[in-house]
Amino acid sequence: MISATDAHMLEKLIAWANENDPDGERLSIEPFRQMLDRDRPLSLKQVAWLKDVYDKFCDVPQYENLVSSGKVPRGREIELPEVLKKLPMKPPQRRRVEE
Repeated sequence: MISATDAHMLEKLIAWANENDPDGERLSIEPFRQMLDRDRPLSLKQVAWLKDVYDKFCDVPQYENLVSSGKVPRGREIELPEVLKKLPMKPPQRRRVEE
């Protein structure tokens, strides 16, 4: 029996493809229909592939760095403490051990 989460993702992908890509140019829905029709549990590789495709096509929120892209203003700059200003710029060299 296929899990409810996997079945939901398959149904959502099929609906997305029927609505947005009826010609199947971007997403072929045949593999998804076969997985859903078989009604057997998916392997770990199939689940990973399904999640990747689902994340790509079904409006899953992706991480976005809003500060670096300039969409959120940065806070006020603070001065670097004196202790951190005096740190060495590179790590100390290894000492050779004389044999």
